[in-house]
Amino acid sequence: MARPTPTPTPTPTPTPTIKGKKAAASMTTTTNSRDTAAPATTVINYKSPNTPPSTPSPHPFILTLNISGRIFPMSRGTLHQESGLFARLLSPSVCWNPSADGTYFIGVDPDIFSHIARFMQQPKVFPLFYNPAKEGGARGDFDYDLYHRVQVEAEYFEIEALSTWIKEKRYLDAVKVELRILAPVVLGRDEGALPTVTMGADEFRELHFVPRVKRVYRCPRGVEGHDREDKCGVRCRAKQGRRGAEYEEEDYLECVVVEGKVVVDADVCRAKEGDGTV
Repeated sequence: MARPTPTPTPTPTPTPTIKGKKAAASMTTTTNSRDTAAPATTVINYKSPNTPPSTPSPHPFILTLNISGRIFPMSRGTLHQESGLFARLLSPSVCWNPSADGTYFIGVDPDIFSHIARFMQQPKVFPLFYNPAKEGGARGDFDYDLYHRVQVEAEYFEIEALSTWIKEKRYLDAVKVELRILAPVVLGRDEGALPTVTMGADEFRELHFVPRVKRVYRCPRGVEGHDREDKCGVRCRAKQGRRGAEYEEEDYLECVVVEGKVVVDADVCRAKEGDGTV
């Protein structure tokens, strides 16, 4: 996977190394953890990502990013402001040259980068990856794998707000489920109590089957419909004689119906003053 690695402009004197992700003035970084289009190890001098360059930028106002073959036009200001990595690449003291076709190649997953690009363009709106209930009644769930992949790339591009929001799993507070448990339905006897319903995209229905055992009265004469002792008459009692009432165990299924509705709180996905996201 090819990643862009900035090539520094030669300087007459060596620059001291300042360890740490953010530096007030200058910083030296060695980039060798990922495959790059330039040499594997590079020393970079840069200012804080949120500090505009003091000299004119050699890069165009709109950069055409080639993300593993997919094109993403992005403004230079957005890239510089929202990403620590892009801020360094766009620094006047770093040579980040485009390819022959004028694009800037970065070898990352374009599907994942699309979420990174969307957040950089709207940094006050965090992503909600929630799969709604599907046909058949199963409730929805979060796309945890996608959250993990986006969080890893947010760390790489040094987008701290997005990385932290996902790492702390704040998205879990954005979705609530309201449940309603209906009266149990005995299968084989009252299926009519379980009608077919039309549900919205934010609703779901779950059926839980519970095995049960019940005692069933056995008529001495075997008359169908005599399922209780008080339904038997004189002839039944004569047939029974002095024997007590007889019962037998019968297995059956009881269906417990759970209906739910998904409630999304969009405010959880918006950055707010004082919560560490802005």
